[in-house]
Amino acid sequence: MGATKPTKPKPAEVQLGCKPLWKGSSDVYARVWAYCLTEMLSLYYPPFRADDENEMLDLAVTGIRAYVEDLSEFSAADLERGWREVRRNHKVERWPTIGAIREACRGPTANAGPEATASDDVWRRRLRKYAGVGKFWPGFLGPAPGQPGCKVPAHVLAEQSP
Repeated sequence: MGATKPTKPKPAEVQLGCKPLWKGSSDVYARVWAYCLTEMLSLYYPPFRADDENEMLDLAVTGIRAYVEDLSEFSAADLERGWREVRRNHKVERWPTIGAIREACRGPTANAGPEATASDDVWRRRLRKYAGVGKFWPGFLGPAPGQPGCKVPAHVLAEQSP
């Protein structure tokens, strides 16, 4: 008999996995978590594959950290409104992209794509967090630095070079 496919992680397990990372920013995590992440984890499957339950949980925690970081600038009202819009328009079973949620949180005047809406500082944080040697680059951020189609602005990548 073959190995079973891992199930999507339970929101409480992902939240518990994120707890040690909340130091100094628990209000941000709580706000983003309350308005969209619990529901996102319940309704949709993660946008990655894993070999077992532990790997799936680790990848989900890594992904949720990126969502919290990128959504932390929005107020509770913006998150609530934006998440309602995303749920209404999201027609696939995978997590909505960070860019789609950010655009919805910005309101009806937002028209830039996800890579255009992330500030240089957000990309710098992503690079510090994910682009180190041997670190996992999440697929929902687009192709990794150095790969064709990478969304990281060239001037931000150049700053990271020795």
